[in-house]
Amino acid sequence: MKEPLKSKASLRYQLASFRYAGAGIRFFFITGIKARIHTACGLCAFILAIILNLSALEWLVLLILVAIVLLTEIINTAIEKIGDCTDKTHDREVGLIKDLSAGAVLIAATTAFLGGLLLFVPKLLVLWK
Repeated sequence: MKEPLKSKASLRYQLASFRYAGAGIRFFFITGIKARIHTACGLCAFILAIILNLSALEWLVLLILVAIVLLTEIINTAIEKIGDCTDKTHDREVGLIKDLSAGAVLIAATTAFLGGLLLFVPKLLVLWK
């Protein structure tokens, strides 16, 4: 007799899904130099935000910007891994898909950089005077 399928609502199933997500995040940071670079930039921004005493709304904007960069980078990493697993002949279309996902990261990082300038430059100019 077959064992009944475990319910996706069970605590054991939910805890396992968190473990799998954690494994993916660990892999992302251990193997990805860009992940570490983006994280270091985000930490520098957080330190500057503490020094400049950002408001709650400014902190929210900063957190969203950093999260978007990290999220696009992890999605890009996943797309690149899928492409590497499925394309052994270096198909032009797979290369284009990987380029598109890398472009998304570039747009996110550029937007975060410009958002950081908007958040920090006015406060730095006040301190400079």
